[in-house]
Amino acid sequence: MSDKQLAAAVDRLPELSRLSFEDMRRNLRGCARICGLTERKAVDLAKRRPVLLKTTPAWLEENVAAGALCLDVSVERYAQLCRSCTEFMLLDAEAMRTNVEALEERLKIPRKLIIKAFVSRPFLFTVPADVLVGRVVESSKTLGVPYYVFAAVALKCPQLLSIPPGSLAKKVADSARQLGVGKEVMCSLVVKAPLLITRKPESLEARLRLIEEAARALGDRRPIAEILLAAPAGLCYGEARLRQRILLARQGYDRGLGRLFAMSDGNVQKLLKDEPSLEVT
Repeated sequence: MSDKQLAAAVDRLPELSRLSFEDMRRNLRGCARICGLTERKAVDLAKRRPVLLKTTPAWLEENVAAGALCLDVSVERYAQLCRSCTEFMLLDAEAMRTNVEALEERLKIPRKLIIKAFVSRPFLFTVPADVLVGRVVESSKTLGVPYYVFAAVALKCPQLLSIPPGSLAKKVADSARQLGVGKEVMCSLVVKAPLLITRKPESLEARLRLIEEAARALGDRRPIAEILLAAPAGLCYGEARLRQRILLARQGYDRGLGRLFAMSDGNVQKLLKDEPSLEVT
C-alpha cells in the first residue's frame, strides 16, 4: 500500500498511528501469505477493513489454526473461508468455540449442524449464545411452534437468526396483510419456506398473483390460503421462475401444484416443450 493509502487508513482507525507504515505493510504481507491472497486483494481488503493492518502474522496464523480446529476443517479450508469472507480472519477462535459449544448444549443441536449453518453467516459466530437462544425461544413463540422446530428451520435458513423477534413479528404481520391471509397461515408458510421472510412484504402480492395463475391453469380452485400452503416455495421465486411454471401448467402438467413448485428449474426446462426458454432469476 502506498503512504497515501496507509495515511487514509490511519485516519479511519486512529489506533494504527502507533504502528509505522513498514509495520503495517509487514502485517498485510503476512495476512496475504497466511490466507492465500493476492497482493491486490489484500490491499482491497485493508482499504475496507483497516484493522487488518494491525493484525500481526503471528496472531493471524494462530487464529486461523484455532478456527480450523473449531470448525473441524483443514487449515487450508479455513484460509479459503477467510478469502471468501474477511470476517473469518478476525473472528476470535476461542469465543467462536465457546459459543458453538453453548448452543449445542442449550438447544440440543449437533455441533456440526450449527457450524454448517453459521458458515454462510459468519457474523452469527460472534453473537453471544444467550442472545441466539433468546431469539430462538421468542421467535418460536411468534410463529407458534416449539423452539426445537424453529431451531431446525433456522439451521436451514440462518438468516432467521439475524432477525430480532420483534422485527420478525412485524414482518409476519406485514406479509400476512399483503397476501390477505391470517397470521396462523402466514406462520405456517414461514416454517415451510423460511426464505420468504427475507423478501420484502410489498413484493409478495405480485408473486401471489402468478402463483394463483398457475393454480388456475391446473384447474385448482381452492382458496388462496390453501394454494399458498400447497406451494409455499413459490413466494420465494422470481418472476421468470414463476412464469415458467405457469407455462408448464398450461401445457397440461398434471401432478399437482405442490410438485409443480417443488420441481427443480432443470426439470421444468426439460418438460417445457415448444415454448421459448425463459431466463431463470
